[in-house]
Amino acid sequence: MIKKIGIDCDGVICCFNTYFSTLLRQLYGNHIPILKNKELVSNWNWWENSVMPLTKEQIDKGWEIFDADPDSWVKFDPVNQEHWERFVKELNDNPLFDIYFITARRNTGNASAMKKTVQWLEEHGWKNPQVIVGENKGLICKALGIDIMIDDSGRNCADILEVSKNTTPILMDYPHSRKSIYSHIKRVNDLNEFIDEVLNQK
Repeated sequence: MIKKIGIDCDGVICCFNTYFSTLLRQLYGNHIPILKNKELVSNWNWWENSVMPLTKEQIDKGWEIFDADPDSWVKFDPVNQEHWERFVKELNDNPLFDIYFITARRNTGNASAMKKTVQWLEEHGWKNPQVIVGENKGLICKALGIDIMIDDSGRNCADILEVSKNTTPILMDYPHSRKSIYSHIKRVNDLNEFIDEVLNQK
């Protein structure tokens, strides 16, 4: 039986944190840290991260620049190049799995977030990507009949658990998702562990 796998993009396969913190450093100076280590991302609200010496207004200015660039979504590196290459090798042509990239990205610079995500995936070796853009991950998983969905948002995983009863949500571990209200949700440390979870579904 073919399994349907849903995978979030930013924070799971695409390294948003490194790219956006680099943009902020270019904007405000070299005292701004580059957030390559996920342990530095303790809060969704970057201005509340202890390592980020910026106000909400300053970070919003970074978002204005990001949102004005039609190519923002194609400029990211993979979170982990080796893990991504294994993901492509193990699953892209695997007849036992249908892979859906499910993201809440927004359009930037009047360019389609869906098309730019497809572009990133193709440029990084994924053939014929299926990309769904939408904020309600629970309803999307239910509509598509997703069996397993990985996301770095505890709130999204909780929504999936509540709305899409036949979907197993898996939480990508980040400090911001280590709240007790998400302790019942299965989590993995990285994409490599998620690949193992998927392959065990055969």
